[in-house]
Amino acid sequence: MKPNILLLATVDGIIAEGDFDQPDQIDQFLAFSNNPHFVVEQMADKNDHFLKSCGKINFDLILGSKAIVFFQFTFQDIQGLNAFLEKTRPPDLMEAFRKRLLTCVEFLWLVKDSSASVGNIYCIFHHGVAVCDLNNFCSSCKGDIEPVIFKRSEIKSAIALLGKYGTSLNAQKLPTPHSLLTDGFPSAFSNSKSRLSKALLMLQVVRQAEDIGLKIAHYCSCFEILFNSPTDTEGIAHKLAERISFF
Repeated sequence: MKPNILLLATVDGIIAEGDFDQPDQIDQFLAFSNNPHFVVEQMADKNDHFLKSCGKINFDLILGSKAIVFFQFTFQDIQGLNAFLEKTRPPDLMEAFRKRLLTCVEFLWLVKDSSASVGNIYCIFHHGVAVCDLNNFCSSCKGDIEPVIFKRSEIKSAIALLGKYGTSLNAQKLPTPHSLLTDGFPSAFSNSKSRLSKALLMLQVVRQAEDIGLKIAHYCSCFEILFNSPTDTEGIAHKLAERISFF
């Protein structure tokens, strides 16, 4: 088996139904599965090391998950992997992985209202394991946090929507060793970003808001981002109402 680095995250708040004999490819990097045993097989040579580093609780958390997203770097030899790790810190890899995964989770919500959120993220390699516990619990539009069942067809719909969206994800591919060191992640509120990009960023704030009043206020901000025009100077509320109704 060639040496590799496995990036792995649980997706909380959803239960993926169906027989995932093979993962569904989200894009050229990320894959989705509800079969944690398949994913664990990808790190078969690292299981003992993972148990020693993270404990049985984290291992059981992965095995008990009903939705997992992962990505695997493969290297020709151990020297190549070590050279990569000398230039690229595991926390940088997990941050790039997290940002890409956050958008995937938002598109799951667009298909079906839920409390879907990114759970623990693991970066697993031959001599180490890095763990990131985000604690960014989301809730549904009504503030519910109970897990929601997603059919495989609904997950495929979210993946298809994400593929059509394209934009910033295609421009911000999972960084290479060089781009991780030189390129940052520009704000979605920069002038070069589309309204949809900005609305999706605000949607992350909405879904993490615990107070229902704040949720409603932030949902209004999402509508304003999508339907307001920089040339509007008066009657904004009325114009927004017309555009939202038409939409």
